[in-house]
Amino acid sequence: WIGTMWGGSLTFETPMLWSLGFMVTFLFGGLTGIILSSPPLDFHVSDTYFVVAHFHYTVFGTVVFAMFAGFYFWWPKWTGKMLN
Repeated sequence: WIGTMWGGSLTFETPMLWSLGFMVTFLFGGLTGIILSSPPLDFHVSDTYFVVAHFHYTVFGTVVFAMFAGFYFWWPKWTGKMLN
């Protein structure tokens, strides 16, 4: 995603902001996944809310941000009406 935006003409409208939010949330989920993949660290954080937070960042956060980005981008193209 970042490779396609690099050098392109970006406009920070609502769909792009949702997409950037998706990338940040995906990054947080990936960073917490690295921590959970290390057995010594996973031993200390298992059965804590850290695992719950990792799950919610990777599953719900990324899916919701991506869906909102797609919705805000495609809705005017499907209906011909801009979102307010």
